[in-house]
Amino acid sequence: MSSSDSALYPLLHYVLDDLPTKSKAPDLDASNTLALIANTNIKCQSMKEVMPVYFSYLVQSGFLGSPDQGDKVRKLPKLEVTAKILTRSDRGPR
Repeated sequence: MSSSDSALYPLLHYVLDDLPTKSKAPDLDASNTLALIANTNIKCQSMKEVMPVYFSYLVQSGFLGSPDQGDKVRKLPKLEVTAKILTRSDRGPR
């Protein structure tokens, strides 16, 4: 695989070897973002609130299949936008 095949290729070195015991994932936090918005009216939503929107987008765009409809599955929100997975031909000339 070459770096032009996937936008995630630059992150490959984080997950090489024996996952999850030897993963090299960086430590991330929101401290810089929270400091920037501290004196504004901007409020960050919780991950519990935003993840269904992200999953809905990925399902609607065709990147993920629709989840199984078991007893404990939350319904995904209906998005008001049209989503589409871009193919190489959609990206235009390089």
